[in-house]
Amino acid sequence: MLFLKILAVLALLILLLCLLQLGVRASWGTDLRVTAILGPVRLPIIPQKEKKPKKDGHPPGKPKGEKRKKPKKERKPLPKPRREDLREALRLLLPALKKSLRKLGRGIRVEPLRISLTLAGKNDPADAAEKYGYLQAAMWTVMPQLQRWMRIPDPRIHTGVDFDAERTDFSGEAAVTFRLGTLFAMGFALLIPAVKWFLHYRKRRRDDDTKEMTPPQTAEEPPKTAA
Repeated sequence: MLFLKILAVLALLILLLCLLQLGVRASWGTDLRVTAILGPVRLPIIPQKEKKPKKDGHPPGKPKGEKRKKPKKERKPLPKPRREDLREALRLLLPALKKSLRKLGRGIRVEPLRISLTLAGKNDPADAAEKYGYLQAAMWTVMPQLQRWMRIPDPRIHTGVDFDAERTDFSGEAAVTFRLGTLFAMGFALLIPAVKWFLHYRKRRRDDDTKEMTPPQTAEEPPKTAA
């Protein structure tokens, strides 16, 4: 009976963790502000809070006692992945990532989404008008795809051209939130392909190291016969 109670408490804790909301909120314009969302807690990332200097117990002018530094153990650096390794990683991970995004992308919520971009066209009106056309085409191409993959309930995006302005004005606010369970599910979906790639990568590296350490074999000369 005690085991069932412990199991029920663990299941409840896991459920609460999966329902925990995470995300990032950013606003830009006159200044940039970025805040991390951890459930009910809001942690400012940019600008950071000024840290108070720690009080030192040593009186002024008195040198601190020198601490002995422990010798650091030299670790063999990990070899960098080569191009073929990265290609194999994309081949294995990209399909799993697409599949997980299709299933779990609706768990990502973008609210609010307010963007205002006004191009400056005083110096070069023709170039500003051309950029505005490209901007409109990109917006009408990207936004429907994003709304298919994730929830964006009320996007407010304004673009325009000001032929009397010398500087482009870009301001807005956006917040991306998701539940921790969504992140866990995406991680589990990518776990098997990632492990498979890592095993292939390690085996290939071991084979290459074995080939480098093995000296090249020379052809043996036939024994000389006595005349």
